[in-house]
Amino acid sequence: MKKLIYKCVLILLLITTTIIYYNIKKDRINKDLQNNINYIVDMGAAEKIPNAYYYVVNNQQDLSKLRYSLFYDKIEYLSSEYTLMNIIFKRLNQDYRNIILTYVDVASGEVVDVNIGKIIDNYGLDIGMHSNIMIDNNHNIFCNYQKRNPFTGELDSQEYCLRYDVDTKEIYIEETRKDSLFTDYFYSQLYSNREFAEKEAMRQHIITNKSFLEANNLSDRIVAIDSGSSLCDFFGYIYIMDINDLPKDNAFFEGEFPELLGLANKIAEGYVMIQLPYELSAEDVVKLFSDNCAEISFEGVYIDEHDSIDGLVHYVDSVEEYNEYINTGAATFSYNYDFLKDNK
Repeated sequence: MKKLIYKCVLILLLITTTIIYYNIKKDRINKDLQNNINYIVDMGAAEKIPNAYYYVVNNQQDLSKLRYSLFYDKIEYLSSEYTLMNIIFKRLNQDYRNIILTYVDVASGEVVDVNIGKIIDNYGLDIGMHSNIMIDNNHNIFCNYQKRNPFTGELDSQEYCLRYDVDTKEIYIEETRKDSLFTDYFYSQLYSNREFAEKEAMRQHIITNKSFLEANNLSDRIVAIDSGSSLCDFFGYIYIMDINDLPKDNAFFEGEFPELLGLANKIAEGYVMIQLPYELSAEDVVKLFSDNCAEISFEGVYIDEHDSIDGLVHYVDSVEEYNEYINTGAATFSYNYDFLKDNK
């Protein structure tokens, strides 16, 4: 009887030890795989300019991470969360059933976790990929998927699209088009958003013109300018500057981004990414980023033959004149893109 009790205690101890071991291993693996946003030194919103945000990072590599993590006024990052069974049976392949999408509100710092894996499992689905898109001013995650037969494990030939509204937490499921991964509704919203963004960006295209930046003494201060060109078009141009080269004696800039100047005195190096809405005029952009709130200048500003509508060089004296001669089909929505490209 004593031997039996001894064996039972030994087996129980072994089982308990094993469970504890695998739980510790699970927690360690999940922690190691977590992709957080600790690389962002600081971020926040402008005081009065709507849809204007700033981000501070340590180096150029972190700029690349940040650019591809922006989801309008939120930062998106992925983290993996494996279960005890995943760890025991070594099912550590990175698929969406283990991924949590986390969104951090840039202005408030509020964190929203979206467990895509749990949502998909609840519907008995097998996810393929995900995309972000803005619909009616709400943040949405689109996931394409196929239904899996619970008995045979085979995937159904028909593909579907699950739409998760991050703001309202509502879920929508629709069949996809036969020739596409997504629905007609997705594409209509996607192209509507993109056309609107490109139209707005075009009105402010002059700020990406090198001669315009040189005329306003901003070509050295602004390292690069970028705008959204993916499924997640931004609401405005993004300006990248060295933390040590922010505007001086500029009450406009100090009033909108008071934290930045204080931060610049505390860190030795880094980059500032400032997102400004397309609605902000070129005059206001110059006042915001120049020393002493300088007035806008068009001295020597021109459109070269490659970007003009008629293949000729055009010197311009206003934003309106610039927009009259710029070739909207050939123009690119960036300045010094090589700086950004080299750090992907």
